[in-house]
Amino acid sequence: MEAIILSRRDWREYDQIISVYTKDHGKLELLARGVKKIVSKLSAQLEPFSYVMLAVVPGKEIHHLTTAQPLSIFPNIRSNLEKMLAAQMVIAVADRLIQGGQKDSRLFALIKSWLAHVEKTQIFRWLLVDSFFLSLLALLGFSPILDRCVLCAKTFRAMVKEELSLPSVVRPSRTKEGLYFAGGGLICSSCRITKEKIGEEIIDCGLKEASDLQILRKGDWRMVERFALGDTETWQIHRLVMAFATYHTERKLPDWTTLTPYVIVASSMQQTVNNNNA
Repeated sequence: MEAIILSRRDWREYDQIISVYTKDHGKLELLARGVKKIVSKLSAQLEPFSYVMLAVVPGKEIHHLTTAQPLSIFPNIRSNLEKMLAAQMVIAVADRLIQGGQKDSRLFALIKSWLAHVEKTQIFRWLLVDSFFLSLLALLGFSPILDRCVLCAKTFRAMVKEELSLPSVVRPSRTKEGLYFAGGGLICSSCRITKEKIGEEIIDCGLKEASDLQILRKGDWRMVERFALGDTETWQIHRLVMAFATYHTERKLPDWTTLTPYVIVASSMQQTVNNNNA
């Protein structure tokens, strides 16, 4: 069966449990016997984010992995620190959020296509990770509603017209639209004022950011790669994606801004945002 390796963890002295996402059976946990031994021929084929062909034998409590034929180990990703850190993060998030026993060929295609694109791209952008997060959440049923206000159903287009009708001197100081976590998506400025009065949690999300999120959610990696966003805009989008994903999945997700040497980059972006908001 075709599979992408998600993770591996120790089990007893020489064995490991291998978590994989398969094209035909969804997420599986497989027992690989003797894989920690120096003489094991399986170990090299079972590194996270490898695309492999597996042979599995049914067991009483857990299926046993017998052979693994590599289809692609994505060598360009593994030879590039930035790409490798991103791929490890993407696979870790997929492993954490996807439940076992639920087949979805779209999930398999999403992971495989993302890895294939990152393998080929010459210039890697971390925006691809945020796009993957959004696309994964959409397939898992956590996609943010971005085409209308989640409370009054005012359309995105109507919000744009409303903003453009205001004098240019008024626009910067007006109450912005936001992401309303409990409601599951975009909230217009009028509804935001009402909800914030009763202490509801809402994070700034202007119409430009909402439009950017809609594009990223499509999972078109080539489009994301060509997407013209500056550092400040990229940081804003990342904050929105992480906040929404953490709230709705109720899990602590890895954040690329905590990775060295990208902490410096993230700090610089945050400082720029703070200066702009001051």
